[in-house]
Amino acid sequence: MNLLIAESRICVACDTDGLTISGLIVARYLSLSTRCSHEDAIKAVKISHESFFPLPYAQGDFLSAEFEEEEADQFELQAPSSDSKKNFDRCMLQNCIRVYGKSL
Repeated sequence: MNLLIAESRICVACDTDGLTISGLIVARYLSLSTRCSHEDAIKAVKISHESFFPLPYAQGDFLSAEFEEEEADQFELQAPSSDSKKNFDRCMLQNCIRVYGKSL
């Protein structure tokens, strides 16, 4: 019964023993095929799992970084170009001359 519960977990890197049965099988195969220690193979399986399935806080950090990047891109699109700044400055100068030029 414990095997069924262990195998039904989605995350193979967050339970107490470190891996589900399928993760342990992959780690054992990795240790046999590469001749590394079984403990190192377990660590490698955990690391590869976390790179594909990030921890909940890592997903939040990723999404906030993506949001900040998108926000910066949108700000750059809204920032006036040098031509529009020149046009704005020219209009402001003409308005100032028109309004205050009469009083001079």
